[in-house]
Amino acid sequence: MKNTIYLLLMMSIPLMSCNAQQYYSSQSPTTTEPSPPANTDAFSADILKEVNQLRASGCKCGNKRMAATHSLSWNDQLSEAAKRHALDIATRRQLDHTGRDGSSVSKRVSDTGYSWSAVAENIAYGYWDIPSVIQGWVDSPGHCRNMMNPDYKEVAVYRKGDYWVMVLATKL
Repeated sequence: MKNTIYLLLMMSIPLMSCNAQQYYSSQSPTTTEPSPPANTDAFSADILKEVNQLRASGCKCGNKRMAATHSLSWNDQLSEAAKRHALDIATRRQLDHTGRDGSSVSKRVSDTGYSWSAVAENIAYGYWDIPSVIQGWVDSPGHCRNMMNPDYKEVAVYRKGDYWVMVLATKL
């Protein structure tokens, strides 16, 4: 009974900022579902669901209000770029947008054969599941704006241990 009342109250609160309990309304506040194994079809589907749920609700990223926007699609080429960087930063144990070889996200995406007109990357370390990493990015204004930016049409995320890489892009 307490959980049901809590969920009903949460749904009636206007969305003022991105808060996991506000856009993860299907999840009970006292239990969490484990994330599927990293980098599987279920993992990709769950990432896409969470990011698109956030985008559909709109939110405040830092001081900037971001309107609700269209859904993203998964792209396997972006997944390869995310994988390349996740493996690199996990091996080096260094959270950095620049690869060991000096590559940037734009170079890594181009190297997959993806011709892009817009590209961005979110990286994270230390998160244990999909909701927590999404919330971590929401809590960082720049990463949040990347996820909410309507210029992006496609996304992919790769996880290696506690290292996460999200790549967002739009084809040329």
